[in-house]
Amino acid sequence: MDITSLEHEQQQLRNDLTSLIDNLNQDNNQENKLNHSRNSFDFIITHCEVNDRQGVGILVKRIFSDSSQVISLRSRNLYEGQQSFGESDYCLAYHNSSRAEILETVSQTFSHKKPKRILCIPYYPDDMLTAIALKDIFHVPLCMYIMDDQNIYVNNISDELTRELLEKSDLCLGISRNLCQAYEQKYQKRFWFLPPVA
Repeated sequence: MDITSLEHEQQQLRNDLTSLIDNLNQDNNQENKLNHSRNSFDFIITHCEVNDRQGVGILVKRIFSDSSQVISLRSRNLYEGQQSFGESDYCLAYHNSSRAEILETVSQTFSHKKPKRILCIPYYPDDMLTAIALKDIFHVPLCMYIMDDQNIYVNNISDELTRELLEKSDLCLGISRNLCQAYEQKYQKRFWFLPPVA
């Protein structure tokens, strides 16, 4: 495939993704529309700090170049808490907490800052648990974007938890075609290919 064809394909993928997101937004009910206030944000969940020291952070910063209306969440501090992204950021790790305790933690943490949309780029189980809790509490659109597989080729996140997040997700993305196909085959859920370019 030559450069021109590749660029055309990338643009078509971006157009398809934009159309999907627009459709999700049109389907929001009146309750969700009330969240679009100055205290509502895009919530982006990654496994660790979003900075220029690791690949996911670099890509997220490129995709969301203006992060002034983004709340950044993570489950680990791997870079001494160095974060250069988002209006504010939170590290949420649950240490074998019950689901009820997780819901309470998330509800209290975000009593004044509410999501209008959620993007989850999971690596650890806690990333998925945060996304599920936010979806259950706020009932806003949720997108799952698999960049690093932790369920099919490695078994660090259970099938049960992965399936639960997939069932609650309004849009599912994968960083490679092979990853999309593997998850589609295993979970019978449509995945859209979104390559790591911005």
